[in-house]
Amino acid sequence: MKRFSIYKRLLISIVISTILVTTIWLSSQFKEPPQINFLTVVWFFMIYLTFESIFSFQKSKRVTIWLQKGTTYQLLVLLSSILIGTIIYVIQFYGFKWIDHWYYYSEAPRLRHMTLAFLIGLSVSIIFSLIEFLSNLRSKHYTTLVENEKYKHEITEANLSILKNQLDPHFLFNNLNTLYYLIDEDTTLAKSFLKNISGIYRQILQNKQHITIDAIEEYTMAQQYVNIIKQRYQDALLIKNTISETILKGKKLPPLVLQQLIENAIKHNKIDVHTTLTIAFSNTSDTLTLTTIGHKKSVTNTNGTGLINIKKRYQYLTHQEVIIVSESNTFKVTLPLL
Repeated sequence: MKRFSIYKRLLISIVISTILVTTIWLSSQFKEPPQINFLTVVWFFMIYLTFESIFSFQKSKRVTIWLQKGTTYQLLVLLSSILIGTIIYVIQFYGFKWIDHWYYYSEAPRLRHMTLAFLIGLSVSIIFSLIEFLSNLRSKHYTTLVENEKYKHEITEANLSILKNQLDPHFLFNNLNTLYYLIDEDTTLAKSFLKNISGIYRQILQNKQHITIDAIEEYTMAQQYVNIIKQRYQDALLIKNTISETILKGKKLPPLVLQQLIENAIKHNKIDVHTTLTIAFSNTSDTLTLTTIGHKKSVTNTNGTGLINIKKRYQYLTHQEVIIVSESNTFKVTLPLL
């Protein structure tokens, strides 16, 4: 939060000066009330210089450090700025009163004048000191909030980066494993599979620094990946798609989240010429759901890294939860659209 600009300080000084000169006009201890003349402008300027002295004192480096300490230091800063402002005003007023005496033949400075000057200086110094003091505390408060949010954001990005880095070996392992089987089954298909995987991985690397990407882009990559997987399993893999791309526009998803779910579906279910696996895509205005219908394997060599990774990433991005529903032969994951 920005501190008071010089224009704001000047405006505050003028307002308070006007209030004071009106008060003095109504209850003057002088032989005559103050006149509106050149010296009135000078007096306004004196009030402004008092404010500037307080502002300069409180913005100094050492005082700024004191303001960041305990209440005792903060109170010391406030009292010191009031004292400095009062002294500055009294000294200025003493010179001002002599000029007023020489040029306008008013009374020379007397004890009652200086007493009144002290009271006025003390009053304006208290006002200016409190204004600047509270402004500094408020600025400190907002600065602390901004720094805390920045720190949280940096921690979140670091954690998300760690989670995303887990995906690279996971993605490569699963697809190299698929490629291994394809080489024996169909060399031409293996070459096509490798080319397509290379294209998808290129897109993954392009989005590596992004915490989220357009939902349309993530969905498109997922469809490309499904087509690649289908090259191997042919009719044993059935795809149902009721996605509305119009709804996906303007929405975001974590990168690779759909690929992870597709990989999980292939890993955890039987799929061959005798056993089909159905993967269904659907969405609402706020969610995207991937439903797997098939025959689950009795034993899988997995530690649940994929789903844990997805849940953790969403925890850093939103308060909305990933909803997982597991039934006999159906496994449904609903992802919030960001």
